[in-house]
Amino acid sequence: MIKTTFSKLTLGTAQLGLNYGITNKHGFLCQKDAFSILNHAKKDGITTFDTAPAYGEAETRLGQWIRNNSMEENNQPIIITKLPKFEPNKNSNAASFVENSINQSLETLGLQQIPLLLAHHAEDLLNPAIYDSVTSLRESGKIDSFGASVYDVEVALKLIENTDISALQIPFSIADQKFVKSGLTSEAKKKSIAIFARSIFLQGILLLSENQIPDFLRELRSPIQRLSDISALNELSCANILLRFVAYHEEITSCVVGLESISQLKTHLDSYKAGPLPSNLSAEIFDLFDEISPETQNPGRWPKR
Repeated sequence: MIKTTFSKLTLGTAQLGLNYGITNKHGFLCQKDAFSILNHAKKDGITTFDTAPAYGEAETRLGQWIRNNSMEENNQPIIITKLPKFEPNKNSNAASFVENSINQSLETLGLQQIPLLLAHHAEDLLNPAIYDSVTSLRESGKIDSFGASVYDVEVALKLIENTDISALQIPFSIADQKFVKSGLTSEAKKKSIAIFARSIFLQGILLLSENQIPDFLRELRSPIQRLSDISALNELSCANILLRFVAYHEEITSCVVGLESISQLKTHLDSYKAGPLPSNLSAEIFDLFDEISPETQNPGRWPKR
């Protein structure tokens, strides 16, 4: 069980470390802008930051930011980082791979302990050698707790049933509710497993107008237009509705939001501060995207740009 109290919004740092996202208009942010976003997030009450070695310069920038601010121990940000995917053809010894990866992240971030480690490839935690190594590092104090970033409900269920995970990070948006509708998040909550929701805007696609949707995602056009109509009728932005729909779900611990500017940060914070969506509005949008295929729901299956 995780004893740490996470902020209800977690800042995703992929956009701070690389040119990330199909709708990214800013490209790779300069370090000054990245630090400015981090400073404003912390000032506005965001204590939790999600990163990974795979996010380009993100871990490095977070580490520099923490060092630059000489933060006291009781005021340190809560960092979530990832264990890279284990590739046997490149790393023959699983235990060494895990330990080396953790030590590298600790050094890069400038931390003595990783508050929460997530396996970037969830199935890796079902490998006994990797699982034993991660639990050993938790016992030694190098990590406080661990879990996995998952895409598949069945994999998440296996982890809940067969491992001592403390957290899961799942894709969850109005267009992808499989983890909630399957009962997986309910089962996790019963076992006090923290749930982090990511991809709440589907890499920004859900914020585009109907005619901006790429042809390979055309099945999103009709429900997105319907969502836009509902937003207009309720005098709310689509971003406001989408964030509140996820962030205030009773089974979600924290909502991971990525952003490219301080103005986007302010928009997300204002949306969250507006509170839960009215029940009638939640009910109206609940099934809007029910006919969307798994290929459209998962950005990992989209054509490479």
